[in-house]
Amino acid sequence: MIQAIIEIRPELVYLRDEDGNTPLHYAVDIGYVDGFRILLKKSLLNKLDQTALERNKKGHLPLHLACKRGCVEMVKEFFEPGSGWPINPYVLLNQKGQNILHIAAKNGRDKVVEYLLGNCNTDDLHINQKDYDGNTSLHLASKNLFPQVIKLITEDNRTDLNLTNEDGLTAGDISKTFKHPMLRRREIFSMKLLKRAGVPVNHMLHSQRQPQPEKDTSDFQLQSQPEKDTRQAFLIVAALLMTVSFAAAFTVPGGVYSSDDPNPKIRGTAVLARKPLFVIFTIFNIITMCSSAMACALLSVGMVLQSELTPTIQFSLVCLLYAFFAAPVAFIAAVVIVVANNYLLTIATSGIGCVLAFYTVTLILPSVLSYLQEKANTDAIIVHSPILRPLYCCSILFSTIGGKPKILLHSQKANKDKDN
Repeated sequence: MIQAIIEIRPELVYLRDEDGNTPLHYAVDIGYVDGFRILLKKSLLNKLDQTALERNKKGHLPLHLACKRGCVEMVKEFFEPGSGWPINPYVLLNQKGQNILHIAAKNGRDKVVEYLLGNCNTDDLHINQKDYDGNTSLHLASKNLFPQVIKLITEDNRTDLNLTNEDGLTAGDISKTFKHPMLRRREIFSMKLLKRAGVPVNHMLHSQRQPQPEKDTSDFQLQSQPEKDTRQAFLIVAALLMTVSFAAAFTVPGGVYSSDDPNPKIRGTAVLARKPLFVIFTIFNIITMCSSAMACALLSVGMVLQSELTPTIQFSLVCLLYAFFAAPVAFIAAVVIVVANNYLLTIATSGIGCVLAFYTVTLILPSVLSYLQEKANTDAIIVHSPILRPLYCCSILFSTIGGKPKILLHSQKANKDKDN
């Protein structure tokens, strides 16, 4: 389609929007690799066409956006032999004096960082190059707390771990002085990696400065939903589950004995209390109630205090996961009790409920664990957590039917990348 448009209206390639973005910028932003290749090839074939070297109003070249978005396939187009790209990509700096490795590192694009470090065009000068503030790529990765990027850069023998920025801070100093309660786990893991690599730390600076994160968050596309809105959404879901389970406890299937019953011992008690399915209903309804109540409490405290308790969003999500699993089981048990006299309806209800509940958990569980992994930005924190380890094991089990798991051990992930 793009090729046909270019042949009919070639002048459209040079158009810009109000933010100075060309079609190449948009192709990168939406991850349209084939379209990007067509537009880049056209730019390289025509020596008068400089669209690949045009910046938008924020000073970003298409190459910069490719590194920022983490699109390795697009970045490769500037390095592969025979691509025809005439300029060393490392000399194309942004408005802050940052090269493409800086940009990829500060945005946590570990795949791009890994490719650049392994490329023959990358040398120690590029890895240790400083921007206008004196920050290297390791400084920026440490400032934004991206453990995987820190690991890749520190394990490269060409990295100078002792470099300081204009403020006299090493990468280790930045990681210790930057505090953000929502990134506490990433901060701890990043500091461990830097310490293991031997990055020096000046402890006298620990309480003197708190540099702000360097990651770009302003694009011509809408950004992800804020953490506050995410907690509010979870809080609403947890409150609904708690309300439903609370009501179910007082409207039990089969009802209760009347207060006028001749036997005073059974007044107000459940009629079907001795049924095995009623026991199942009660247990899983309690699990739903308690899990959703814990989630509500954790989310409410985190929203009010906005302190170190804010990471409780992860634990509240685990509580919600248990509630999501328990609620369908309680409902199925209640329905089966009510329709117990109809054998076919009982079988149909049980079968449909179990299958749908199973596949719901199969679909939700890997996504939830993937979210938790993204919050922590490390596999080790999830896999070795005593609370999350059972869920990880369940994810592996469920994924055999619902699809491959989205979270792997670090060694498994590395082997997979090598195979690809």
